[in-house]
Amino acid sequence: MQVVKSVVPVTPNDLLLRKKSVLLTKNLVLGKSVYGESFVQEPQGEYRLWRPQVSKLCAAFVKGMVLDIKPTSCILYLGASTGSSLSHLSDLCPQGIIFGVDSAPRVVRELVFLSEERNNIVPILTSARNPEIYAGRVCKTDIIYQDVAVRDQVSMFLKNMELFLEQSGVAVLCLKTRCIDCTKKPELVASVAEQELNKSTCVIESYCLAPFYKDHWVFVCKKK
Repeated sequence: MQVVKSVVPVTPNDLLLRKKSVLLTKNLVLGKSVYGESFVQEPQGEYRLWRPQVSKLCAAFVKGMVLDIKPTSCILYLGASTGSSLSHLSDLCPQGIIFGVDSAPRVVRELVFLSEERNNIVPILTSARNPEIYAGRVCKTDIIYQDVAVRDQVSMFLKNMELFLEQSGVAVLCLKTRCIDCTKKPELVASVAEQELNKSTCVIESYCLAPFYKDHWVFVCKKK
């Protein structure tokens, strides 16, 4: 698969810093860590260390992905889990809102606790397979990020993209190839997924997340 140079500008503010192979996000809640991450003091304030080894979203940024995340951005995060990666997005859009969807009650419970400290997070307990269920709770979004390890992850992504993404927005799919077909080469599964995405969207970037994550690809898409 060919990697296409991004047409999306990098975040133009001091909420995200890059240092070698790690990222730093300016802490929205001073003195509070979310998952035991370290703090780094910079001239601009307190930052939280974001490592690609613990976040596929961070790994995608380190591999070269850039998104236009504004302080007021509206984001839909599918597969939010306990909110470790989502919390860094919370740092990046302090005046925005992030809808975190997950189907596991235990992890959404942790996300609810996180939302009590960070008022730009809205937890939603349901399956991302049925976006019509939460259509009344989620507005049109600037960015969609999906990280869900299921066989039908591509069709799930497309449904949510169709319903919730602004025409000018960007949607990011983190693809787990082994969840789709563990009998085929990951490169082939990723290539087939890209072809399926391109039928109804425009794939503007694609990245393999190795060496951070084996058999994972990221696709950055826009509406046609």
